Amino acid sequence: MELDPVFADDLVGDPLNARLILFMAGNQFMVLPDLIAAFRETCAFPHDIYYQSLPPGLLLRQILDGELRLGRLRLTFRPDLFGSTGEAHMAVLRERGLIEGFSHYIRNRLALMVRKGNPAGIKGLAELAHPEVRISMPDPAHEGIASDYILPMLERFGGKTLLDRLLTEKVRGGTTRLTTIHHRETPDRLLAGACDVGIVWASEVAWQQREGAPLEGVEIPPPFDMRDRVIYTVAVLKQASHPDAARAFVDFLLTAEAQALYAQHGFTPLDD
Repeated sequence: MELDPVFADDLVGDPLNARLILFMAGNQFMVLPDLIAAFRETCAFPHDIYYQSLPPGLLLRQILDGELRLGRLRLTFRPDLFGSTGEAHMAVLRERGLIEGFSHYIRNRLALMVRKGNPAGIKGLAELAHPEVRISMPDPAHEGIASDYILPMLERFGGKTLLDRLLTEKVRGGTTRLTTIHHRETPDRLLAGACDVGIVWASEVAWQQREGAPLEGVEIPPPFDMRDRVIYTVAVLKQASHPDAARAFVDFLLTAEAQALYAQHGFTPLDD
């Protein structure tokens, strides 16, 4: 699998010397520094930790291919742990014999992201079908937010007619632009005035507002925000070089401390 080097912000640390390698679904990029710092302190883990916060479909592809290419750089290390946005990717890994089981650890929901002041007047999902509304849309081919949640949401709201409008007609017409890594591309497109609205996780809206970016959210009402379905999964890989550390990290994800850190970043704890 080859990735544009511009997305190297989601590759963090030194994989050669790390004693724990984490592949975590990319929309967690904002919580991972705090989470790892808390894990180090709580679990007295002094060693290097390397993590990737790419979309889970890309992480899965990297696990299956055994490599990631950045230009002419070829990375062949394997993760100890994989965290995704649902169960579909875990089913693939289990079928391949790469994991035995998985755990649920956090929840989220969908939202719309717009520029501050909402200049396009986006009120909800219905506006997405308008011909003039420019959408930044996660690519269902490799972004779990799209394949697992956005497509079912759109079909739940507007049937196959809405799906075809957004993913066929508007893609062909250039008013739906697909992403490779939506948590980087969608905010950049909005800030550049290249799109009017993006479908994202609610936690990503919270992060942008916390950082002071001139962006804001438009709520998607339940059940269309998919809060009744979204539950993240995590598994230790059988090929893990550091299985004890990986299991300790999974245990930490389920603690009240870790759940509170996720909540501070706009996620929903398991017991809410």
